Amino acid sequence: MTFLPLLILGLIAAVIAKSIMGVEGGWLATTLLALAGTMVGGGIGLVLSGSGDLPFFSLSSWALAVLGSVIVLWIYGRVIARR
Repeated sequence: MTFLPLLILGLIAAVIAKSIMGVEGGWLATTLLALAGTMVGGGIGLVLSGSGDLPFFSLSSWALAVLGSVIVLWIYGRVIARR
């Protein structure tokens, strides 16, 4: 997947993950964290399938992007809660 579709997928996954997790805070910070989570989801897809090039309109691409975003937002929430 090239940069622009990955960015679009990441932004949409970020919005979905933020609403799932109920994260409060700045829109920009949580969106950037969830975008990083999209990369984590891509890494999970790479490990599971052996190929990091999943198609944009694939359900697995979207599920992994949201899952990775949720994981990163969850970790972020745990780190912030300790403070």
